[in-house]
Amino acid sequence: MQIIQLLLGEHAVLLTACEHLERVSAHLELEPLFEVARMVESLMVQHAVNEDELVFDALPPQAAGVEDALRSMRQDHDHIRAGFEQLYECTSVAEARRHLAKVFEHSRDHFAIEERVMFALAARTLGGKRLEELGAEWARRRHLAPTTL
Repeated sequence: MQIIQLLLGEHAVLLTACEHLERVSAHLELEPLFEVARMVESLMVQHAVNEDELVFDALPPQAAGVEDALRSMRQDHDHIRAGFEQLYECTSVAEARRHLAKVFEHSRDHFAIEERVMFALAARTLGGKRLEELGAEWARRRHLAPTTL
């Protein structure tokens, strides 16, 4: 399976997790909210690492528009990570909910740009065979046999 399909699947899971946490956060106190947020953060960080190392690093920076797009996407990854770090500094549940909503809004916007721009760029630039190889590497990292995908 191609890496883009796998990352799109992860986007769907991450967006669902964000929506769920936003819904249940209205009923959570501060520490339980942080615990659930840490789980979502862990998923997002691993996703970002795989995007950075498997797709973004594979793109030739000299290709048209790649360098600026990569810089922007990596800055977004850093911004989302920093948003989670700042979340854990919140001292009230209301403040934490507002901050979490901002982190998730930024994440949604970031995913949309990746899906429209970066994944299309990767498909054009890398080609099907390379995308399949990167998908196999994603599966190896996840300890999955490529035939189970």
